[in-house]
Amino acid sequence: MSETQDEFIYNYYDYMSSIYVYSHVKTYLIDPNRQRWENYSDIFLLGFSGFFFLAAAAKFIIIMIYFIFINALTSLIKSFGALCKIKFKTNLFSWLKNAGKYLLKVCKRIFTFNFYLHQNFLVGILMIFSFLLYLCSSVIFYSMNLQYLTKTEKSRGYMRCFYLHFESILLIQLLYATFYASRNTTLSTLVALGIFILLNLILYLGYLIKEKIENVEGIFEHNEPQLIMNILFNIIFLLLYIKCLINVITFNNNITKYKLLLKEKEYFYNDDNTLIILEENKIPEILKNDYILKGEYYSLDDHNIFKRKDRYERKIFLLIIFIILTLYNIAEIIISIYLLVAKPDLNQDKLGRRIGTMFINMINIFCILLLTTSSSVKSKIKTIIYY
Repeated sequence: MSETQDEFIYNYYDYMSSIYVYSHVKTYLIDPNRQRWENYSDIFLLGFSGFFFLAAAAKFIIIMIYFIFINALTSLIKSFGALCKIKFKTNLFSWLKNAGKYLLKVCKRIFTFNFYLHQNFLVGILMIFSFLLYLCSSVIFYSMNLQYLTKTEKSRGYMRCFYLHFESILLIQLLYATFYASRNTTLSTLVALGIFILLNLILYLGYLIKEKIENVEGIFEHNEPQLIMNILFNIIFLLLYIKCLINVITFNNNITKYKLLLKEKEYFYNDDNTLIILEENKIPEILKNDYILKGEYYSLDDHNIFKRKDRYERKIFLLIIFIILTLYNIAEIIISIYLLVAKPDLNQDKLGRRIGTMFINMINIFCILLLTTSSSVKSKIKTIIYY
């Protein structure tokens, strides 16, 4: 926000600062009481973001120290000792090549010991690095917002941090919402990226239309363009979260595990349809007798043996998270429609109502943080792949 400069970066910030996740997280307030409560909410969000960031960073650093400074260094010293014994009579190129492969394997282990794997490796990389970007930008943004809460003039650094946080939280929500909305990981990721681009295009188009109308008829007193955008954003996420809820509720742990186990067996049946049909005929019996297939099962990919974990196995946790997120979207749609139709005087808005909407918004951000962290960072050091 700037009272002295009329540039795109400031005008677009004014437009975006009350859209979607920022609809109740004000970045500037005149009323000292509201500044105080806004400050409390900012500290709350910074505290939780910082906690998850430090926890993930601490685990990453410990594992990195072990593999690079203990495991890899020990192996390098042993290798160098072996070279000394044979008086360096070896193919140097081959030795460097093997050392490079080993270091690459160490880097891969550092990654897999910290984060969940996914069926599609590239998709997993995209999701995890988007999560890390979101986590880092959250800590930086909430820290900067504490400094700029009472200032009308925002620096360019603050603006860039604001845009980065807005885009990262939008992207990470779409990636993980579609991940639980569909089992086809590649398709769900493409849909998430498509919606992400579409929402940004709609956002920018709405800004251009708003600017065009304001140049002719004057400014919008009740932020009508932003309210319309809030309704649109929340409807899209509401549909995604409803689909996630349906998938979690209808998830049958036994039949899912059996079908995926059968899929792995097919590699060893060598396309023998007779054996495959016999296995498929067991499915109705499993459903009828409610057999329990406990624990995770092993999977083969021609190179490695690893444990597989179904994305819907944490049924109670996912139900609670998606119910809260769904209720939040419904509440936001209702609030935005009310503000759009009733056009109340926001300057006379009661402090209690302000604190209430702000609290709802914090719960939403906290649930997003819980969902993305629990789906990215492993709680135990063992190789597990999501399917």
